Amino acid sequence: MPLIPMRKVFVSCTTADLWQYREEAMQVINELNDEYEERFHLGKATMDTKLQTGRGETPVNVSTNWVSQSDWIVLIVAWNYGSVPKGQEYSVTECEYQQAKKESKDCFVFIAGETNDSVRYARKDEGREKVDLVDWHILPKEESKQKEWLEKQKKLEEFKKHLRESHCTLFSDLEDFCKKLKDTLKSNISE
Repeated sequence: MPLIPMRKVFVSCTTADLWQYREEAMQVINELNDEYEERFHLGKATMDTKLQTGRGETPVNVSTNWVSQSDWIVLIVAWNYGSVPKGQEYSVTECEYQQAKKESKDCFVFIAGETNDSVRYARKDEGREKVDLVDWHILPKEESKQKEWLEKQKKLEEFKKHLRESHCTLFSDLEDFCKKLKDTLKSNISE
């Protein structure tokens, strides 16, 4: 029996806002595994599938190790920069991207389209898409959270500017993201 080619896919995104996008990305991978059964296999990896052992591991260590063990990285970005662990300069998600680039991994970047883009994000199906990502772009009302939010927004804008300088795919909603992810993965499977 011939060996089936395989690529391990790490899905990187902020969890608080993009949890459903991560779940849908896993579903797309399952669908492609069914479609390419016995011809190609995509292995799945996210921070949700790896627990810390408690032996001095940080979220950045765990996730960058997953990146190192993966072949393809799917990065999903909207308007939440994510958590910046104590002692770190960048969010966990940006650290994952930096690790992927450092190791020359294939990185498929998906960004929620903004007002000035030809593709603009707008939650169309509230029944399917549980979180409106635009809500993450609104300054918090609590003064105590505003300074941190503004600092993270600045870092997020710098990160997105860098991502846009390389190849990225804009999405308009959850359905559009799933279609574009599926097309991207299928194209790379064919190669």
